[in-house]
Amino acid sequence: MSTAKFSSALAKFKAQQEKPKKKCPNDFTQLSNLPPPVFTRVAWLHVPKTSSGFANVLFRAACRLQTPKPFLEVVQVQCLIADHCPKTFVQFDWGHKSLRSLRPGMMAVTLLREPWQRAVSGFFHNLHSCRWMQARYNMTGNRPRAGTSPFYKSFTDDDVKTYADCVSACSVRMTTGRLCSVPMRNRGVDQAALASSWRLVKAANETLRRFAFVGITDEYERTLKAFAAMSKTPLIESDFKVLRKGVKPERDLERVEAIVRSRRHVDDELYATAKQILALEEVGQWPPAAAGKYQATGTGGAGGAGAGAGGFLSDIASIGVRGPSLAIAAATGTGAAAAAAAAAAARS
Repeated sequence: MSTAKFSSALAKFKAQQEKPKKKCPNDFTQLSNLPPPVFTRVAWLHVPKTSSGFANVLFRAACRLQTPKPFLEVVQVQCLIADHCPKTFVQFDWGHKSLRSLRPGMMAVTLLREPWQRAVSGFFHNLHSCRWMQARYNMTGNRPRAGTSPFYKSFTDDDVKTYADCVSACSVRMTTGRLCSVPMRNRGVDQAALASSWRLVKAANETLRRFAFVGITDEYERTLKAFAAMSKTPLIESDFKVLRKGVKPERDLERVEAIVRSRRHVDDELYATAKQILALEEVGQWPPAAAGKYQATGTGGAGGAGAGAGGFLSDIASIGVRGPSLAIAAATGTGAAAAAAAAAAARS
């Protein structure tokens, strides 16, 4: 594709990404029977392909509003926020906006997903988030209908590798204020930019440890329960359902999975940190400043969960993302016992 044609395709892509206009819902209920919101001045970091439905749970928790529809598009939620709780969110954007800064007093919230699974899902969803590949093959996030482009009838193994590398650092880059995708160079991934993304991992980990809540898409039920306990928000049946199903290809799934899994993903270490944080959230020891304050159902009392928190949190800060996941150790215990088990796993 010539430079002129590529520029034209990119301009068309950007025009199609203009914010859609949707009617603001007027049927909602004020949840006045709940305590004041725990989450205020919220910055929602929505990494692509990590569960759009969680935005509805976050909205209900922060604004204390409930609509009869189980799922609202972000643009519909935005107008409710503007009308009823304009100061609650500092970032709740249509699309996938990076976290530009995390200032004192802000409460950042995000969900992360197993990097290779997120990449496979995005590949079959019109090469989601890799804008220069989308422009090359005349696709956007929703046009044509996900998975129906002629591209999917003739893509090569190299196309899969290129896409996997393009979004391999998506979570790391968005956490540090950059676009999800690695830029293009010579019709492929800019290797220098990819290398620089690896150097962002430490900064991304440090930023993630300042988040008020971090969930895991692959552990969605655990994530919901931990968030409900922390935010003092009851869950409803639809919260546990997949309300926006991803594309399920009829062919080539195993082939694409094998290729994507064979690649190195910059996001792997940040995902490991996210799993550690979820384990702490489940036993009431996250965020660090409020260890023991929020107790998930079924865990020990506040005193038990807070016991030994200082040493455990110091261990987490010192090990970074080394060692195995803490999720299993913490999720299977309660209070201080779980914290001790997780800390022991972290040191191994």
